[in-house]
Amino acid sequence: KKVHSCKIFDTMAPSGSVLPQDSKSNGSAAHPPSILRVGMCNDASKDTDWEAGVSGIASILDQNSDAYNVLTEEQRESLRSVQRILLMDGGKEDVGDWAHVPRNIRESKEPSMRYLRQVFSNRGILEGLRKEDRKGKLRRAVLANSIVRNFMDGLDKAKLSAMVDEDSNGYLPREWSILKEEAKERLKVILSWDNLCRWDFNVFELEELTGGQPLLFMGWAILGSPGAQIAMAGGNLTQEEGGPTKGYGFCDMFKIPPNVLFNFIRSIEGDYVKENPYHNAIHAADVTQTAHAILEMGGVHYGADLEIFSLLLAAIIHDVGHPGYNNAFQVKEKTSLALIYNDKSVLENMHASHAFTKLMGEDAKPDIDILAGMTDRQKHTVRQFAIEAVLHTDMTTHFSTVDALKGLLATKSPEEIQTSDRAAEALWYMLHLADISNPTKPGKMKELWTDRCLEEFFRQGDKEKKLGFPVSPLCDRETTSRAEAQIGFIQYVVKPSFEVLGRLLPELEGKIMPAIDSNMEFWRTEASDEKEKEA
Repeated sequence: KKVHSCKIFDTMAPSGSVLPQDSKSNGSAAHPPSILRVGMCNDASKDTDWEAGVSGIASILDQNSDAYNVLTEEQRESLRSVQRILLMDGGKEDVGDWAHVPRNIRESKEPSMRYLRQVFSNRGILEGLRKEDRKGKLRRAVLANSIVRNFMDGLDKAKLSAMVDEDSNGYLPREWSILKEEAKERLKVILSWDNLCRWDFNVFELEELTGGQPLLFMGWAILGSPGAQIAMAGGNLTQEEGGPTKGYGFCDMFKIPPNVLFNFIRSIEGDYVKENPYHNAIHAADVTQTAHAILEMGGVHYGADLEIFSLLLAAIIHDVGHPGYNNAFQVKEKTSLALIYNDKSVLENMHASHAFTKLMGEDAKPDIDILAGMTDRQKHTVRQFAIEAVLHTDMTTHFSTVDALKGLLATKSPEEIQTSDRAAEALWYMLHLADISNPTKPGKMKELWTDRCLEEFFRQGDKEKKLGFPVSPLCDRETTSRAEAQIGFIQYVVKPSFEVLGRLLPELEGKIMPAIDSNMEFWRTEASDEKEKEA
């Protein structure tokens, strides 16, 4: 198997075990031997403490090492127990997130490394606190309310509200009828099942064609498949050779009336902040489509239908109500959100709470309740699974989550994980990677997303200057390098995490890793050009 910039430490052990076999042992196991593989970077400074610990124990337990023969069997067994804990849990619960952050990210003073340290580690948040805040000085709570975005600019809302979701057995939203014919024809193509599975899907085109409602149409096309595709084609859509149309079939499976699905997604899209350059409904639509594409590369094998539905629901709601200022800002400013959620995954908790309050709260409306046709047990599963999925998009858990998956893959094959009680972790990881997938997208899309993301960062930096805060890493529009920001992000976050995903989904590796390498070269060239201009 191709390995990208990393060496592989191999240990012979029975499948499902983490114990290297003593030469005196018969090595009996329920399964034939397999090789445990833990990716270790060639540059030790890029290793995490978790990786160093796993590698160190493995080297001691190597039967050819000097240390192995010095230890008693009891001592070896103790080390194997520690190894088992590290590999099965990734050290996630016991070591703390700092141990999973690569060393040169922890130690570097470069702006791009400071950004990774702050956003991808809880400890990094503390670096941005003012002296007054460290002394416990309370500040006013701000940014509690999200701006409800308009349905469609320039649209007669009263007229639209009077319309009904129409035609083709109710599988067309009312917004479909006001689109121009050329837009409808194009949407039939880009919202087809096969196109929805493409890694180069252009969500910006979708946003333009739908008059500013990308999430409604994306959510409908995916959660409402194959009915959505059949309806767009006027009821005449079939697969090649007359087979059934491709799609999830969730509306029939979970008794979700199409008009209720439309109403729910409309309501959620309306609560995304349109003014945000990045965390808006376009981003939500992009993450939903990307998560779907990952699922169709083999991710669906890691969960039952209800779990796949829950993951896609989580993609739709994962940033709803985002105020445009990140978790570190919420904590520094002691906003009402930070106070409500005790500084822990502040925005992620808010997103999940917001969505499920709409569905299950005291003021919940039946006409948006997509869970109404489910049993109580199914509702509970959807809520718990979706909440966990949204919480896994908290970037501060990134490095520990990656290490947890590495440990899991060192003890089980992908097929074994699919049938294990930890399969859900793989699905939550897929949503997290969909959320950070912008640098993996080909062509101009990577630049469009980078510019939108940095503009939102810069707005936060402008706000921090007004409040007297130290400006967060990559948030100063006067000093931030676009290229350097992306190089660090790809090198330390995106590429290593997608390499792990490639081990869960082999099909993904060949499709996406070349694009990541190509994009890295693009940003390195831009960085070189920037330095030449400065010289």
